Amino acid sequence: MTEAPALGPRLTPHTLAQFARRAGITHSYARKLYSAVPSRLPDPDEYDADHRPLWYPDTIDAWAASTGRPADEGALWLLRAPAVSGPAEVRFRGLVDRPVVPGGRPMRLHATVYGTDHGPLVVIMPTDEEPDRWTWVGDYALVAADLVAPRFWSDTIVVVDLGGSLPRPYQRTVQHGPGSGTEIVLGSWSEDYEPILSCFTLRVDPEPAAQDTAGMPVDAIEPTLRDRALRLLGRVQPPEEAAPPPRPQPRAQERRPVTCAQLKRVLGVDLPQWLAGTRLPAVLERARAYHGTLTIPDRITPWPATLDRLQAAHTADMAEHFPAAFALLAADAADMRAAVRRVLDAQPVRGDGWYLAARPANPELPLHLETATAALPSPRDLDPTQIRAELIELRQTEAELPADTKTAPEGPAYEHAVALLAVAAETHHPQLAVDTCVIESGDLAGVAAQQWREGLTPHPAPKDVLRTRRGHRLLNGRPADQVRELLVDYAGRLVCLFDGGPRADVPYWHAEWPVGWPTEWNASTVIAADPDNDEESGGQPVLALTTTADGVRAEPVPLLPDRRDGDTFAFGYDGHGPGVLYDALVRIAVCSHRGFQPAIDPGSGSALWQAITHRGPLRLRWADVQKWAKQDAAHELRH
Repeated sequence: MTEAPALGPRLTPHTLAQFARRAGITHSYARKLYSAVPSRLPDPDEYDADHRPLWYPDTIDAWAASTGRPADEGALWLLRAPAVSGPAEVRFRGLVDRPVVPGGRPMRLHATVYGTDHGPLVVIMPTDEEPDRWTWVGDYALVAADLVAPRFWSDTIVVVDLGGSLPRPYQRTVQHGPGSGTEIVLGSWSEDYEPILSCFTLRVDPEPAAQDTAGMPVDAIEPTLRDRALRLLGRVQPPEEAAPPPRPQPRAQERRPVTCAQLKRVLGVDLPQWLAGTRLPAVLERARAYHGTLTIPDRITPWPATLDRLQAAHTADMAEHFPAAFALLAADAADMRAAVRRVLDAQPVRGDGWYLAARPANPELPLHLETATAALPSPRDLDPTQIRAELIELRQTEAELPADTKTAPEGPAYEHAVALLAVAAETHHPQLAVDTCVIESGDLAGVAAQQWREGLTPHPAPKDVLRTRRGHRLLNGRPADQVRELLVDYAGRLVCLFDGGPRADVPYWHAEWPVGWPTEWNASTVIAADPDNDEESGGQPVLALTTTADGVRAEPVPLLPDRRDGDTFAFGYDGHGPGVLYDALVRIAVCSHRGFQPAIDPGSGSALWQAITHRGPLRLRWADVQKWAKQDAAHELRH
C-alpha cells in the first residue's frame, strides 16, 4: 500500500482568523457564526493542542461557495467554477485494467474522463469483480495519470468512488455452532442521503536541479587524455548515450470529499451511483447506454441464498422427513422475502446530482414453492415434542452429509434448519438447544492442555469424517493434507492436530468445543489453564479437570452459545479473553442456559474476576467458582 502524502501548502489547517480572511468575512463575524447554536460554520477538520478549531482550505472554500461568497484565488477550481448550462464533454468512458500500485497486479476499474473549461475531471471506480480492501484510495486516483496527458495533470481533479457510495443490504452470521443462526441486518438510507466521494488532485514534484560540476576533479567530468585519444582513433567504443529522463510520476493529493451536487454544478449531468456489489463489468457496460435505473439479478441481498436453501430442502423432501424443520425454513424464507422487499421498495433512485444506476430485482418465489409452502403450520403451532425429535435427528443427519454441495445440495438448508430448530427448542428444551459445538483452535502448550491431549484417542476413519460437513467445519479453512492426526475425546468430540502450525515446538489444533451444559462436574472439578510464555501465542484454552474412577479427565469449559466471532477464552491474553471466561463460568454456575452477563467492574471486588485475571497458572476449585459467581449474580440483582 502506498503511503499517503503529507499535506501540501494548500491543505495546511487554518485557524478561525485565517478562516475569516480566506472566506472574505470579518474575524468578529466568524466568531459569531462559530459560537451560534448550532454553529453556522462547518465542523472543524481538527483541533490544535489547545483544542482550538482548525479547518482545511477546501472546507472553507466549500462553505464560501455554498453561501454565495466568492471563492479564494487558490481554491480548487471545482469550487470556483460557475455552474454550467449544458453537459460536459465525455472524452473517455469504459473499463480499464491497471495496476494501482507499482509492480502490483492489474485491477479492473471503470473510468470516466470529462473535459471542462477548467481542466479534466476523472471519475475512477473499482468494480466488484475483484475488490481490494487494502489499497489506499489515493492509489486509485493515480490511474487518472494514464488517462490524461501530463501537461493537464496540474488542472486535473480525480474523484474516486471506492466502496459503493450507497450502502448495501447485508447479513451477519452469528456463531451458534453447527447450524449457525443468521441475524439479518438490512441496510437502507433516508431519502435525503447524499453520497460523499473522495477527491484528489495530481501533484508533480519539482525535478531535481542539474548537478553542479564546479570544483569537481577534472577526471570526474571527462575522460583522461588517453581515453579521449583512443575514442577519437576508434579503438574503443563511444560511451552509450544517456537514457532519456524518466517520465515524471505524479502524487495523489487528497482534498476535501465532494458531493454529487458539487460535481453536477461543473459537469451539467447527474452522476450514476451504485449499490456496493452491483458494479460488475457486464452491468457497467449496460449502464453506458442507459441513463436510468437498471433492474439486475439480485446478488447482494440475503434472498438468493434463502431461496436456494428452500429449493434444496423441497427437492430433498424435507417436508416429508422433517416437517417441523421445513415449516420453520419456509416461514424464515417468507420473512426474509418481505424484509428484502421492504428495503428495496424504500430505496430512493435519485438525489441531488445523482441517480441509482442499478437495483436488484424484487424477491420472487417460484410457483411450485408457493404451492409447497402454502398450507404449512405456523411456527407458533409446532409441537415441542416434534421439534425436539427433529432437532436431534437433523443435527446428526446434517453433520454426516458430504461437504461437497454438488453431492449434497441440501446441506446448507439442513444447517440453517438446525439453527431454527435450536431457537424453537429454547423454551421447552433449553439444554438440548445449546447441546452443540463451535470450532476452537490454538497451540497445544501447558500442563492442562497436555493432560487433555493424553485423554484423546485416534479416530478409526479420519478420511471419511473429513469429507463430511462436520469434518469440513473442523478444518475451518485449513487443507486436509496438513492433518497430522484426527482424535476423539471421551464425549465423541473431534480434535484435529495439524502440521505446519504457527509454532514448531508445539502442535496446532482445531477442536469441537462445547457450548452445552456440563453434566459430570463434581466437587473434585478444577478449572485449569496455563499461560503461554511465547509472545506469538494468543493465549491458551481453559479446561475442567475432574477426578473419576479411571483417573483425571480433562474436558473443555463450555463457551457461551451466543458468542460473537473471535470471542474465546485465550487465557494469558489480556484482550477480551478474561471477560469471555468470566461470562462463561457465571453462566454455568448460576444455571442460566442462554447466559448471564453482569457488567464487569474489575474494581468492584469480584473474587471471581480477580482470580481469573491474576498472572500465572489458573487452578480454581469449581465449588469456589460457584460461590463467587452466585455472589456476583446476587450483587447484580441488588443493583
